[in-house]
Amino acid sequence: MAGAPQLPDLVGLYLAVDREERAPLDLFDHGASHFLVTRGTPTAWWTEPDGTVREQPLAPDDSLWVAPCVAHGFSGAGALIKLGNGEGYGYLEHLELNHTVHREATLRRARHDRADWGYEPAT
Repeated sequence: MAGAPQLPDLVGLYLAVDREERAPLDLFDHGASHFLVTRGTPTAWWTEPDGTVREQPLAPDDSLWVAPCVAHGFSGAGALIKLGNGEGYGYLEHLELNHTVHREATLRRARHDRADWGYEPAT
């Protein structure tokens, strides 16, 4: 998860997708979500207002907008960045992250990560 102290209402979340079968529609947000595919070829699944389930294959650099209160999910293999404005974000998202993130691997990688956004002061 990422955030910016200058813009506390912006939220970013990194998602790893590794699921062969059709995705259960296990994601549901009270605010709109924007996804950017950074790796792999995941497939997005969502429900239409009439209840039908749709799918959309995605590739790197593809983006996807999901309206508020739409059940959705991902299958295949890949990675995405989820961007939102923090609307409806609360303790349940923190709880979910605690159960889904590979904390040790994330901290290990972050400690040695030399990538930056390009505007941080050199250390």
